[in-house]
Amino acid sequence: MQIKLDAKLMKAVYGLMVFITSICLLAINDPRQLWLIGLFMLFGAIAHCAAWYLDGMKDISMLLKTSFLLLFSIVFLTNIEALMFSALLFLFWGMLEAATILTQKYESIKAQEGYWFVYAGLICITLLLGFIACFALNGVLLALPILFASLIIIFEYCEQFLPKVSVRIAK
Repeated sequence: MQIKLDAKLMKAVYGLMVFITSICLLAINDPRQLWLIGLFMLFGAIAHCAAWYLDGMKDISMLLKTSFLLLFSIVFLTNIEALMFSALLFLFWGMLEAATILTQKYESIKAQEGYWFVYAGLICITLLLGFIACFALNGVLLALPILFASLIIIFEYCEQFLPKVSVRIAK
């Protein structure tokens, strides 16, 4: 069995690391264990950087997102106790992932091609949960936007293995 590394596979690994980060965010209550979140964020940054490299180093937004993810992973790995902004960071991260995928998939959603309805639904749920969590700021609501954003990222890779579907909205 041979596994060929490509940009889509590395984006799926990045999505998996985002998913694990959201699960850790749900499970960790002790601030001394923030290094675990930072570790998975670091692995995600490495996978995202590898996806950028394997994609031909064309998209500068991927590099920018990778650098911010690397910066925040270092902050969590150093276990700085004054992370007052950490809740808003996770909300911003989840909503940013949904917004970047919306810009990437806008044409297919507009043309109603492929699995556009899955992307549209997950993006709407992610942005809605992120907006609601801005006002609540508790643990479960902070992790849900990141959790749904990771599902969007992973689905982008899994889409190639699914049968072709054509769902159109009648006008």
